[in-house]
Amino acid sequence: VLQGYPNAKALPDEDIDIEMLEDWHTYCEEKGYTYNRYIDFDISVAELLQDIASAGCATPAVIDNKRSVVIDREKDVVNIVTPRNSWGYTGEMTYPELPHGFRVNFRNEEKGYLQDERLVFRDGYNEDNATLYESLDIASCTNATLAWKLGRRYLANGLLRPETHSFMMDFENLIYMRGDRVKLQHDVPLVGVASARIKGLIYDSSGYVAGVELDDEVQFPALEEEFYNFFTRIRFSRDGTLLNKELTNSPQSIGKELYFTDSIIAPEDYPEIGDLLYVHVGGAELDLIITKIEPLADLTAKITCLNY
Repeated sequence: VLQGYPNAKALPDEDIDIEMLEDWHTYCEEKGYTYNRYIDFDISVAELLQDIASAGCATPAVIDNKRSVVIDREKDVVNIVTPRNSWGYTGEMTYPELPHGFRVNFRNEEKGYLQDERLVFRDGYNEDNATLYESLDIASCTNATLAWKLGRRYLANGLLRPETHSFMMDFENLIYMRGDRVKLQHDVPLVGVASARIKGLIYDSSGYVAGVELDDEVQFPALEEEFYNFFTRIRFSRDGTLLNKELTNSPQSIGKELYFTDSIIAPEDYPEIGDLLYVHVGGAELDLIITKIEPLADLTAKITCLNY
């Protein structure tokens, strides 16, 4: 589409992220995603790119001035967001009335590309107890198995991504890209315990780092379950890498010191003064994926995320 003869402004290779498209091709082959559609009508390049990308769980993107894609797939955490490096957090929850199942309409290649239908159900429903159906038209699908897979993905998105999270950031937003995965701790949605910056290092008798001193007090809550523990996720300023360490601090205690369950031995793994961190109860942190970055004045930006 970017380079074919129907495109009056076909792009040269240097304007396309060929390596990323190759990576996406491999991903789609592994997942069984295909795009099969006969285009015999007028459509803009942008609309067709969006249609093709969505068939492979991706969206079109321009990265480093090259046409590329952002794939909605498993990825590593790239950063943390707290009230210390963001402001203006808002969350918006939708409460969709999800159907018990979809009637997925597609052209079945096994039936001469005639219009066909595949029933796709939510967990707990089948043809015997489902009463609420909605139609889902997938024009680029020609395979019953793929129709089921895409229908299940639509259902999963409705169930697992009902909330939108937005926040403001200063020039730090420049390191982010759409599609990045971040962890968020914030007092507004009551996620995590607290955030702070490292003021000093605490050493054990062997000279290893056994904890850190903070620039603010942390009030540890009571733990509802005895098998829960406190953790701290630290972002190293020197290279942006993250470290998640279990803590020995007691529930309902207050203090400016965090103590690790096991000391950090290697000096190259030591945190530094000024590093950002937050405290959380194991697993109680928002895992998000960035869907939109809106540049504003003075290098600030509004960042919008969905649940990862």
